[in-house]
Amino acid sequence: MKYKLLSVNTPGIRINIGDYIQALASAQFLPRIDGFVDREALDSYNDEDTKVVLNGWFMHKPEHWPPSKCIVPLFIAFHLNPFTNGKMLTSTGLEYFKSKEPIGCRDTYTRDLLLKNNIKAYFSGCVTLTLGRNFYTNNKEDKCYFVDPIVSIKWNKLGLLKNLVLYFFLKYKIDKLSPKISFGKRNKGIRRKVRLVSFYLEYSKYFTDDTIFNAEYIEHESVDFSIKFPSDEMLLREAENLVRKYSRARLVVTSRIHCALPCLGLETPVIYIDGITDPRSATRLDGLKELFNVLKWDKNHLWADFNFTKKISISNPPQNKKSWKPLCDNIAQRITDFISQK
Repeated sequence: MKYKLLSVNTPGIRINIGDYIQALASAQFLPRIDGFVDREALDSYNDEDTKVVLNGWFMHKPEHWPPSKCIVPLFIAFHLNPFTNGKMLTSTGLEYFKSKEPIGCRDTYTRDLLLKNNIKAYFSGCVTLTLGRNFYTNNKEDKCYFVDPIVSIKWNKLGLLKNLVLYFFLKYKIDKLSPKISFGKRNKGIRRKVRLVSFYLEYSKYFTDDTIFNAEYIEHESVDFSIKFPSDEMLLREAENLVRKYSRARLVVTSRIHCALPCLGLETPVIYIDGITDPRSATRLDGLKELFNVLKWDKNHLWADFNFTKKISISNPPQNKKSWKPLCDNIAQRITDFISQK
């Protein structure tokens, strides 16, 4: 029996390092790593039987479901996205799910969808909650990380004019912030200035200027990743580098669940930024968002769902909720049992 991790390094699909953070979490439980299997081509795997933890977002190419008989799966932290349009719930797909019950689901949306199709399923949460097993540290650095912080903007003439006027009043601060934050390569010129102004105006309601200007800004998804990290092994090492950073941080602010969830397990104070408007994407947060302290974008403004008495900095971060811990313990036990089974 081999032990492999999910790879999500498929040509034509933009790499999200969060997928490899999920793989890193699974790797903690394996006796060894014998390689990777491509999440988007599980049906074509034809090698020695291998155990694989099938966790994460499924999938861009649902026509390649179900997996090969050579894959011995554990379904835990599994998300079935509406973008598949039911293509994984064909009679063949349902028969496969039925044979692998119970299905541990990362979110309550997936659980409820499978239950409606008479598949035994339960809400497991995410495997990345277990990353504290190997990566927790007491050695903290005076660092804050903003990981893909998002900005919601209504692109009308009045809003654009207002932000451009404010740019000239805030130019010193905006120019200081500009080299740190990307917003993606398409956001250039006026669009970039408007986003930077909106970012500063909204986030400065909750964070001190020192926190905003001294933070390190990180991207989890980039077209450059396939060039910088051309192999699965390199992507896994980069995922580990990021997890170690988050473990040492005093505060993390992020719109990425595979930054926020690991931070819970690492016991690093984390604030989740919720700006999702597409209900199909929002399904992946069902049952997970309740685990976080959340800042939510609504009508182009940020609103807090948690209490704080003064602006947040690395010296006074909000304390994480504790509701993730039972999920973490259950995941660890189920994967340990799966690996030990012959």
